[in-house]
Amino acid sequence: MSFTMIQHTSAAVTVNTADPAFGEAMESFLNRTVPEKWNREFFEHTDEGPDDMPAHAKCSIVGCVASLPLPVPADEELYVCEHRDVGGWGSGHSRSLVTIVENTDVKKRWTVSVPVVTAGGWQDATAQVSATVADAATATGCHTGVCHVHAAAGALGCVDPSRTTPAALTRALAVAAPAGTDEARSVLAASLALPVADGRLLLSPPLALWLLDAIPKTDSVLLQLTLMGN
Repeated sequence: MSFTMIQHTSAAVTVNTADPAFGEAMESFLNRTVPEKWNREFFEHTDEGPDDMPAHAKCSIVGCVASLPLPVPADEELYVCEHRDVGGWGSGHSRSLVTIVENTDVKKRWTVSVPVVTAGGWQDATAQVSATVADAATATGCHTGVCHVHAAAGALGCVDPSRTTPAALTRALAVAAPAGTDEARSVLAASLALPVADGRLLLSPPLALWLLDAIPKTDSVLLQLTLMGN
């Protein structure tokens, strides 16, 4: 496993498709989501120019940390997203990244295939992931640690089903990321790190792990689980 953090608050990192058109599409999506005109209309943190607060907002949407299984899947890439027109304060377009690679001696890896029910739909993967973690903990003796969940396609999110519905989430993403799954992956997550204790996934009810594949190409999405710990 590798974990990468960008040491700035006006740029971001994300894992997404290795499509040459992705960068331009993501930039267009973020500019629509947080337009620079807001900097002069109602944002207050504006000392560094018209792209000041919009850049911080975009960073918060995409995130400063991204994780990837190793070896990196052939159809995915780690992107650095520059949100400032002239780079960061005092550093220009030079950005600093820190990457940590986990010791392979303390991890075991399992995969679980989660069926996608319908196009544009969500699938609750909680039961399948929880069962796989329990089996992995029994097989390896790794009862306390972290389970890294990576979706080979689509996006992951921890949601409260008592407060939302798949239809409501689909409508919200259609507004925020109309281009489809790629932008949704960067707004939600391609990967999540979830705690494990006593051989159980610590995802307290009513929270559930949901998987989105807005443009399914097959009848299932592969989740790669990496269990790390003691």
